[in-house]
Amino acid sequence: ELDSSEAYLQEMAMIEEEVLQQMYMQTRVDEELTDEAVQAAYENWLVEYQATGLGDEVRARHILVASKEEAEAVAARAADGEDFAELAKELSTGPSGVEGGDLGWFRYGDMVQEFADGAYALQPGEISGPVESPFGWHVIKMEERSGLDAPTLQDIEVELRDTLARDAILAEIDSLRADAEIEIMEPVPASQ
Repeated sequence: ELDSSEAYLQEMAMIEEEVLQQMYMQTRVDEELTDEAVQAAYENWLVEYQATGLGDEVRARHILVASKEEAEAVAARAADGEDFAELAKELSTGPSGVEGGDLGWFRYGDMVQEFADGAYALQPGEISGPVESPFGWHVIKMEERSGLDAPTLQDIEVELRDTLARDAILAEIDSLRADAEIEIMEPVPASQ
């Protein structure tokens, strides 16, 4: 009969091994994902979130040009006191140029990373040097910055739990590898 064949018994043994592995890992994850661990992870995340200012909403202007040299010239003119909005109207190749380069209010994640990094490095009133993005070269002027309420634990709990679970699994795998004696077997050549 099929249910007593060697092939069937081998398949069932493999399935049993997989289920045991999954249950073992789930047990390890459950041990790590206590409410206290999630709360601690949130508190650590909150400190970093507030320290970086990446949760702020900012209003900035920019001037987009094609080359670093053009951006350097624009930054020099702005540093010499020329009106940034007028420079944007005159020189910017971006669609916001007609609005004096005004981008309105935005958050860090709303912009490409290079631009966001350049903008968020500024304080209100400051003007950047050349900032390269996939769109070209920018000169950025920070107009205003507003701290927003940080997301609550409920807002990001799913993401935190996913991260903690992944970290627990990786740590357990590393631990198992460190304790294991691994022997690499050379394949036996097929006889001819």
